[in-house]
Amino acid sequence: GPVKVGWEVWVGFVAGVVPFAIASFEFGKRILIQRRCPACRGRGLVQRGRYLRKCAECGGMLPWMGWRYFLFG
Repeated sequence: GPVKVGWEVWVGFVAGVVPFAIASFEFGKRILIQRRCPACRGRGLVQRGRYLRKCAECGGMLPWMGWRYFLFG
């Protein structure tokens, strides 16, 4: 017959899924903060002299210069 799943399996499942759900929510929040940042215009990087640095306004969690740099950089 069918296998009975005990409460331990359900507790383990919830304990395994909850951290990923919370992390996804927090990660999405940080992306929105960066996308709306007026200082870096969503890139996460600002020019300081000759170099690009992480944006101090939004934290620059995901520095983004474009697909070309992402794929071939």
